[in-house]
Amino acid sequence: MFLANLAFSTPVNEANKIIDIQQRQLEQERNRMEQQKSQEEFENTRFNDVPKIDKNSNFDDNNSKKFLINEIDIEDKDKLLSKKEKKNILKKYEYLEMGSSDIQNILVEITNKLVSKGYITSIATVSDKNDLTTGTLNLKVVAGKIEDVRINSGNGLDKYKEFFMFPKNRGKVLNIRDLDTATDNFNSIGANNMKMDIVPSSRENYSRIEVKNRLKNKYTVGILTNNYGDDKQNGIWRRGINLNIDSPLGI
Repeated sequence: MFLANLAFSTPVNEANKIIDIQQRQLEQERNRMEQQKSQEEFENTRFNDVPKIDKNSNFDDNNSKKFLINEIDIEDKDKLLSKKEKKNILKKYEYLEMGSSDIQNILVEITNKLVSKGYITSIATVSDKNDLTTGTLNLKVVAGKIEDVRINSGNGLDKYKEFFMFPKNRGKVLNIRDLDTATDNFNSIGANNMKMDIVPSSRENYSRIEVKNRLKNKYTVGILTNNYGDDKQNGIWRRGINLNIDSPLGI
């Protein structure tokens, strides 16, 4: 009886081993196919309307498809860059095979140029629609603009200051040089001690300018003496007090 049971259990154990091996192989193949599918979806959605890649195509270091680019267009509605500035950047990239890392390099270079001109909240990005198989790459400049300027709490006299110190800034493209000039003019008055912060707005591509100004002493008092006369003998010494009011309104 014992031998019969042993003889019967041996093929059952072997069959279970074979089933386990087959299940592991099926699981490995399923994982491989899922990884391949995810990779293909990633490649095909890297840029809109790009067709499925083939195995004979060129790839960059990030394993992304490379395309021969004959022309690069930049949409710049607010004209933040001159034609010469665009040409100097783009001429290094045209008529080259480019992948995602190359395109990222162009975007970084354009954005750095914007920042160097004072447009610190503006960026370069890829346009919504691109078919790189046509040999054309479409980019665009997204201008960062000012939604609002607020001094302190924005009440009473602060509103008056906003009108005089930051005229026509709402909706304007943010340029840090303009804000620096306004800050310097504001602080040229001895009573002012202004500090400025740029904070994100709830509106896309907009920022808010928050100004904190703590007024210092507005008044200076001085004592003066003067000897009115031609010489020490007939001169008359006069003394007085000098009161100077440094812009009572702080503007």
